[in-house]
Amino acid sequence: MPKVYCVGYASLDFLAQTDHIYGTGFTTLLKEFSEGKYGGCAVNIAVGLKKLFDIESVPVTVFGNDREYRNYHEYLSFLDRSYICVKEGMGPRSFIVADKSGNQQTFYYPGNFDPNPDRMPQMKVKDIVIITVSPRKTIEAVLSSLTQKDLVIWSAKMDFGSLSTDVVKQIVSKMRCAVLNEQEMESLKRVLKLNVEEDLFATFKQLEWIVVTMGGRGARLLKKGATTRHVLTEFVKNPKDPTGAGDGFVAGLVGSWLNGKDLEESIKVGHSVAQKVIQFCGAQTAYFM
Repeated sequence: MPKVYCVGYASLDFLAQTDHIYGTGFTTLLKEFSEGKYGGCAVNIAVGLKKLFDIESVPVTVFGNDREYRNYHEYLSFLDRSYICVKEGMGPRSFIVADKSGNQQTFYYPGNFDPNPDRMPQMKVKDIVIITVSPRKTIEAVLSSLTQKDLVIWSAKMDFGSLSTDVVKQIVSKMRCAVLNEQEMESLKRVLKLNVEEDLFATFKQLEWIVVTMGGRGARLLKKGATTRHVLTEFVKNPKDPTGAGDGFVAGLVGSWLNGKDLEESIKVGHSVAQKVIQFCGAQTAYFM
């Protein structure tokens, strides 16, 4: 089994629940508040892969050296922490408000230091890299170290408008697989000036498959030269906390796929993991239940 390097921000998640998220100039009443849950897309995926599938997963990220992040680093002793760069200062925090329909608003503080890791892994032929939301310099450094033979999975989770067109093209030119939600796919098409999703395969020849998640409506599987497939999911009533659901989906999908399941079956596993994640408070809690 290959190593899976998970690249992206770390986070301590401060989670709040409300009936409705109001706009600028209005006060939103919070009904529940949870402090300092361990999170960050890259670390969430790494924890899920290790705990659910015993896949050797390596977060490539930056921690602060404040007390909370020292505890977080110790807690991750079951992972390879070689590429968690610890820097002087307070580490990243996310302040996440979710309403009763599962909609979220996130405010992210990246920490009071350069958020880019000091070192990048030297990947072996069979290793895999999952790139999730990351500083631009980190994305560029990771991509420059890769070849077309490396298996790159892009778990987008970002606003394409925040990246230059050249950087987006660089990412897409290296990725062989991708997991995006519907909004991210629409943004990607606009940035690349494509009319339909299938144009991605014609433009970027190395692409093998793309999964587009659609929340409670399931996911679409796009494969080169194949008809788009719709994989349904079950609706979860009264989710406790939607934080980390997308990361859980990626961990379930990739972990199942690396263990030899076909993509449709792996998407179902991804749905199942996401459904479990949202029944607990915190992005990683479900992996220890």
